[in-house]
Amino acid sequence: EDATRASGSMMMRRTSLFIAAVLFFAAHSAIATQGPASAPQEIRLWPGKAPGTETWTVAETTTTSPGGDRTIANVSDPSVTVFLPSPAVATGAGVVVAPGGALRALAWDSEGVKVAQWLNSKGIAALVLKYRTLQSSGGGVRGRGAPLQGPGNAGGARVELEIRNAHANPEPGDAALAEVLRMGTLDAQQALRLARRNAAEWRIDPTRVGIMGFSAGGGIAVGTVLAERSEASPDFLVSVYGPALQDVIVPAHAPPLFIAV
Repeated sequence: EDATRASGSMMMRRTSLFIAAVLFFAAHSAIATQGPASAPQEIRLWPGKAPGTETWTVAETTTTSPGGDRTIANVSDPSVTVFLPSPAVATGAGVVVAPGGALRALAWDSEGVKVAQWLNSKGIAALVLKYRTLQSSGGGVRGRGAPLQGPGNAGGARVELEIRNAHANPEPGDAALAEVLRMGTLDAQQALRLARRNAAEWRIDPTRVGIMGFSAGGGIAVGTVLAERSEASPDFLVSVYGPALQDVIVPAHAPPLFIAV
């Protein structure tokens, strides 16, 4: 009886090892079949200085949180970093990803690189947008998640946020931020053009190119939809806890919209 039990136990172990080996080689075979994704590539959006900010001179800065996430500030030379999925899983869809940061900085990893990597895992090409941000010579970078300061937020009485024509903007009277919003929107439009112009090389369907914006990046994304219809218009819009930052009169060419708040 003991010998029978020992023989049965050994057979189970051998069977388990066999199954584990099969799963191991099957998984690695699938990975080899899919092929590796391309290494990320950074591409400047404009030849020479970006239009309208040729005189900006404050140096770009990058800070890293204790968890390793980077925040970029004082962006004057906008670019996109292109993340392409493995050709075997590519769906043809492409997304420009606009990180948030109150128009003052960019949450580069948490709302950019990590999002792009997740999109790649779903077969979606991603272009992480480093758009222009408010210039600050003070050297300090406000931490991610700090709100735009509106009336009454600096220790005074609470003031409700007014929303007109879907215009949710905590600092509607700040001309410098309004200008940065306009510049960032131009950068996002240039990124959408770039995705379509490189559609064949990047295995992107030029009719399935959208934009996803986080927080202030959502306002940048909305700006690309409100502009006149062109090759810089997105085919879909994803706004993740993103305020409009400007009046929204929905145009006839408006694409499908997904909002998460």
